[in-house]
This record gives sequence, structure tokens and C-alpha cells, in this order.
Amino acid sequence: ALEKYYPTSVLVTGWDILFFWVARMMMMGMHFVKDENGKQVVPFRKVYIHALVRDEKGQKMSKSKGNVIDPLHLVHGAGLPEILGFAKDKAPSKKELDEAHNKFKKAFPSAAATYPTGFPRQGADALRFFLLVMGAQGRNIRLSVPRIDGYRHFLNKIWSAVRFFLMNVDESEFEQLQSFREALLHSRGVGDSESQAVSGPIELGLPDRYILSRLQAVTQEVDTAFTASRFSDGAQALYRFFWTELCDWYIELCKPALAQDAPQGVRRAALGSLLVCLETVLRLMHPFIPFITEELWLKLPRPAGSPASIMITLYPTADAALKDAEAERHIGYVQAAVAAMRSIKSTYNLKAQAKAQAKDQAKDAPKDQPKDSDDGGEVEAAPVRFLIRSADPEIRKVLSEQKALCQLLTRSHITDVVEEVQSTKGTIAQVAPGLTVLLLDADTLIDVPTEIARVQKEAQKADKELTSLQDRLGKPDFVARAKPEVVAENRARVAELGRRLGELRDIERVLHEMRA
Repeated sequence: ALEKYYPTSVLVTGWDILFFWVARMMMMGMHFVKDENGKQVVPFRKVYIHALVRDEKGQKMSKSKGNVIDPLHLVHGAGLPEILGFAKDKAPSKKELDEAHNKFKKAFPSAAATYPTGFPRQGADALRFFLLVMGAQGRNIRLSVPRIDGYRHFLNKIWSAVRFFLMNVDESEFEQLQSFREALLHSRGVGDSESQAVSGPIELGLPDRYILSRLQAVTQEVDTAFTASRFSDGAQALYRFFWTELCDWYIELCKPALAQDAPQGVRRAALGSLLVCLETVLRLMHPFIPFITEELWLKLPRPAGSPASIMITLYPTADAALKDAEAERHIGYVQAAVAAMRSIKSTYNLKAQAKAQAKDQAKDAPKDQPKDSDDGGEVEAAPVRFLIRSADPEIRKVLSEQKALCQLLTRSHITDVVEEVQSTKGTIAQVAPGLTVLLLDADTLIDVPTEIARVQKEAQKADKELTSLQDRLGKPDFVARAKPEVVAENRARVAELGRRLGELRDIERVLHEMRA
């Protein structure tokens, strides 16, 4: 047995026992174990030092302090007495319960406030992903139960994305999609030339090319993180890609292509691209969150002869044939324009104001005039109109071609994409990289006096809080006696309020210029 298991390759441990345990293991191993030449044998060549899990205040967990949480209580859920360490079959006295509860509230204030009667079931995957994301090298993990719940919502997002795909796939398409990845790579000149014949060429749309290219980038990023044993970096990269790029952008961009009346080739390309992304990401995430990835992977279309479990599949590697810098750049233009339009609508509260105007127009309309809403429900607001200006011909070309997608994502209307604008009177501009978005008819869309009053009220509230915090931080006694995390939190809030106050003053200036 010793010859089989000694020496090993990697020891996984915490920094707090490096001298007490790890160093002694090395010294004793080298002292007692020799090779056939009598040379000392090192028991392991690498030591992976992981983060330590502490309570919310950063204190080391200890039963005497009452700041210990059993991970199984997070996985399966537990009532308050059980969390506090009391046996299920023995009811504690009120004094014992109160004493233990006070210690718990001191160590885990957010958990005590959010879950006053006990923990809901979070599942092993949510706890694992929280520990991996938070366990960056060189730092300890402050256990936050609400943040674990946040990663449980991320798992729900993964489930919902797979469900969205399955809801949009017909039975007749399921078998065809099983070989989509091989057909896609074959169409790019990669793979076996004798692979299964493709029923028609695969013509990827711009969103499809973009997401497949971004998938290769995140695959490479995770591979690099694994090679360097930076598991936190890999987990964070997958989180960002899945939530932001796949769900927030691609799934919204591909919805028109998934419509039943969409051309068959367009629909197949979108479904296949989404399938490739979901299947690949599930394999990338499997070492981090094994249970949900196994369950969902088995529901997806897979080529004939695939392994019976995700855990014995090949781990993904990036395919250079699917990298597409042009598609990433072009979708970047779309994202910049959409973000600018959304920012204007949010900043000036246009959605609420447009609905109010639509209701007023409906009231003033003749009684025999047809309503805008057939179901007698809420009156639909007229779309907000934008004009996009850019000196870059490539940006103008891309945004003109993708105008329908931009309108869909912003629920607005783009009148044109131009190089120059003769007059900007009555408009509001939002600058983005390489382009400027102009809100048309701003002077009629926005109730300027009402908006000025709203902005001034918010600015006064922010200024009052900012002044109070600055006064507090200006007192040497407070900075010296307060806990460092409280001081840091107050300083961060001051910076945030300062930025927001600057934004509000800019908005107020624009509104005053419109009224002038």
C-alpha cells in the first residue's frame, strides 16, 4: 500500500497548519522513507493552500463562541434550535435558546435577520459554488448565508435556460440537433471528413457567431485557471459568461430566430448554437456544481454513443475554428447602442411618462374610437424614438443591419443611423464608445417640471446622507474606535453617493436647458 500511495503529488490544506502539520509531514516522510538508492523521498511536491471559512465578522469558528454553522444545515435546511446546536429531541430552555441566539446574531447578523426561524434548503451545489467563487487565493471566506442563496438563484437561472431551450425544440428537431456540433465543426473544416452528412449548410447569424466565439474564450479562460489552480477565477468566469453573455444577451438576441415562423435554417442555427453553449457550459461547470449539471445534461440532445454520465465525458477545450473577433466586435456595437438607449429611458423615467401620456390620450379620444389595447387592459405606450449618430462607417453599417434587434431589446424605435445630425434641438444625447444615441422629441416626451422636482428631491436626500457620513468620518474618534469594516463601508458609501450626486446634477442641468 505504501508503494502505491507514497509519494503523492498534491496536498490540500489551510495555511493555519503549515508548520504544525504540513512541515512535520515533510520532515517525517523524508526521514523515514528512502528510495532504493537510500535517497530521501519527498512525500508531495505541491501544496494547495485554500481559504479558511470564518463567520461574517471574520472570526475563526469555535463552538465556545457560538459562531459555527454546520454545512449540512445549509444543504438540507434546518430550524433555528438545530442551527444553534440543540438536539432535535431535546427542547432547550428559553434562557439557553436566547443565549445561543445572541451569539449567533453577533457572528452572523445578515443570516439572523434574513432567516429568523431557520435556513431554507440551499442544496450542495449552491454551497459549493459560493465557496469556490469566494475562495480566491490569499483571502478568507466570510460565510454569508444570503449570498449562498444568491448562488442558488444562479442555479435556478441555469435550470431556466435549459428549460427555455427544451420548450423551443420540437420533437422533429431533437434528433437533428444531436449531431449539430459535429456538423458545425465539419462546416468549418474541422473534424472527420466522413462525418455524418449535414442536411443543408449551417449559416450562423451574427448573434450565433458571437456567442460561439465567446464560448471559446471562456473555455480557454477556465482551462488557464485550472492549470494555475485558480479555481475561483474559473468559477467567476463561468458565472459572468452564463448570466450576462448567454442569458442577458444571447437568449434575448436569438428569440426572433426561434419563432415558429422563422426560416428553418435560421431557427436551426439558433437552436444548435444555444445547445452547443448549454452542453459545453454544463461540462465546464460540472467539477464545480456536479449535481444540477448531471441532471440537466442528461435532458439535452446528445450524439449517439455519448457516455451515460457527464462525469465521464471529455472536458471541453476551445475550438479555434469557432473564434470570431468580427462578430464579437459587431455585437459590441449593438450592446453599446442598446445600453445607451436603456440608460436614457431609465434616467428620465420615460417608460412611466410614456404610459401616462398614452392614458391621457386614451381619455381624450372619442368614445367610438377603437382602443389601443384589445383586451381592455393597460394602454400600450407609443414607442420612444431614437436617432443614432456615428462617424465610423462600420458601426453605422452594423447598426443599420441590426436595427430590428436593437428595437426589440429596447422596446423603442430607431428612426435612422447617420453620420451627422444637422440640429440637436429638443433631443437628449447619451455618448457610448464610437457612437451617440439621441432621444428625439425629448421636450414633448418628458414632463420637465415634474422630472426636475423628482431629481432635486433625490439629490437633496443624497446630499443630506453624504453630509452626515462625511461629518462622521471627519471625527478622529469615530475612525479610531469604529471597526475597520464599518469605516470602509462608510467610505464606500460616500464615494457612491458622490457619484450619484454628480449624475443627478448633470440630469438637472440637461432638464433646465430643455426648459430654457
